[in-house]
Amino acid sequence: DIPTVVAGLSRSAAKKRVGRLMQRKADGTFKVPSELADAWASGDQDSMVTEFIDAGLDKEVFIKRSLRRIREKTKEKELWVDGKFISEDHMRDELKLKESRIKRIKEICQKKKGWIRRDQYE
Repeated sequence: DIPTVVAGLSRSAAKKRVGRLMQRKADGTFKVPSELADAWASGDQDSMVTEFIDAGLDKEVFIKRSLRRIREKTKEKELWVDGKFISEDHMRDELKLKESRIKRIKEICQKKKGWIRRDQYE
């Protein structure tokens, strides 16, 4: 009965089981996808042990859930885009943008809070 086994297993024993899953085989390959082995080696061990226990000590369920979490985390990396506040005249005269492009830029910026600045002296 899986719940009984999970309940009777200490956290350190679960950590050792996961650690054995992350070890290389004799031929140099891993028992799990390399993404998981890399996450284990980089120090993500506590969350992986928790996932293993939550998966009911089932290797396949653990691998599926952990891979999903790691891949989602990778997708959620921050993206910084450099930008600047410029006037319509600057867009038209110096950047040589067409009026239709300027209009579209203004529409997008008006939808985003803080993307339009008013001249404080006007």
